Amino acid sequence: MTALRAHEFAGLWPAVEETVAAWVTHTTPADGAVFVLRDTPVLLRVSHAVDPTSISASTLRVLDPNGDVPAGLRWAAFGHVLIWEPLRLLVPGVEHVVTARGLRDRRGRLVAEHWSRFVPCGLSWEDLRDP
Repeated sequence: MTALRAHEFAGLWPAVEETVAAWVTHTTPADGAVFVLRDTPVLLRVSHAVDPTSISASTLRVLDPNGDVPAGLRWAAFGHVLIWEPLRLLVPGVEHVVTARGLRDRRGRLVAEHWSRFVPCGLSWEDLRDP
């Protein structure tokens, strides 16, 4: 069996985007990650461009034991990357759950629901800076 080369696959992608609903292809931090910095943003890479009007605090959430973590939301890469930025430091040593539910792609189709989890450590980016 031989692997598909990028140029062989490139012609198929428009057909996939037209017929298949979008899904989350990658998250940062990765599912199950530990020792995540307390002020790390969460990034979701989506297979198809997301309709920016569907991105809200109710469709992209991070939860800790106290509930929703307040955050700013934005998108990049023509709607293929969603960025969740915490407005406070994350609680260290406890599981945080990322959920994406109710997002729509630019054709109006629902993006497949996603969830993943990670555990922050006791450090933030600020703690790692030189004095």
